[in-house]
Amino acid sequence: WTMAVEATREAPWVCRLLLANEADVHLAHPSELSVLAKLRPAKTDLKDAILLLELLEQGLLPEAYLAPEEVQQRRAISRNREVIRSVATKLRNVIRSILCHAGIQVERTDLCGKEAREMVPDLLAELPGRDRLMANIMWRQLLEVEGDIACIDELIKDTVSKDEVAQALCILPGIGPVLAYSLMAEIGEIQRFSSCKQLHAYAGCVPRVSQSGEHCHHGKLWPRCNKRLRTYAVLAAQNAIRAKAHSKAKEAFRRASRKHHYNTAKIAAARKILTDVFHIWHELTH
Repeated sequence: WTMAVEATREAPWVCRLLLANEADVHLAHPSELSVLAKLRPAKTDLKDAILLLELLEQGLLPEAYLAPEEVQQRRAISRNREVIRSVATKLRNVIRSILCHAGIQVERTDLCGKEAREMVPDLLAELPGRDRLMANIMWRQLLEVEGDIACIDELIKDTVSKDEVAQALCILPGIGPVLAYSLMAEIGEIQRFSSCKQLHAYAGCVPRVSQSGEHCHHGKLWPRCNKRLRTYAVLAAQNAIRAKAHSKAKEAFRRASRKHHYNTAKIAAARKILTDVFHIWHELTH
């Protein structure tokens, strides 16, 4: 069979089921398909199915990347870790806010650091009744969430220790096991990209260009991209910039910062990170 599937929340499960039955599956790109669907007078599930069939038969179906099972598993771990991390960040901010409203300052940056863990319970004990109750509940939740994140990080580190490419990426300044794992998860398969420029565009690290005659204007970053990959590349770039070791990313940041804004220089460093990832990955898989 040859089948087209619209990229929805249920699409991964449907695609796995079809592939298990030896179907030739094509995943339709959601945003491009949406533009084509709006050109029709009515939009229903039946109309969408007919449109998918027509585009597939004519060889005009806008396709999205259908990640293999291994990549899907990596993405699930990496992305869900970020969800849990956002919960921990929210709990930290609320606890700090409660303490600040009571006039209590926490000198430690990391509330879950060794010294802070010993200090915070005493600070919470100074809070008035209801504030103390809520802060203690959130403190217990924070410690539990941080423990869950530590378990996920151990799983990631164990996976990275068995992966040649991930180990090679960890050598780059600014990239540790978690970032290496996350970068590989979002890229998926490096063979999809024939050049590092394609990888830059996929990560949305290339500004939009408007050209007319001799005039050329570089605008904002392209919004239709893998924003998670861009976030990870920028995080790696920031780490490399702050690191003592010399790196190509740090040099790219210094060159760009002489003429451009700090954020523009960060994106230049992120492009250099992605370039290094591209070449290392390609060399180890060819």
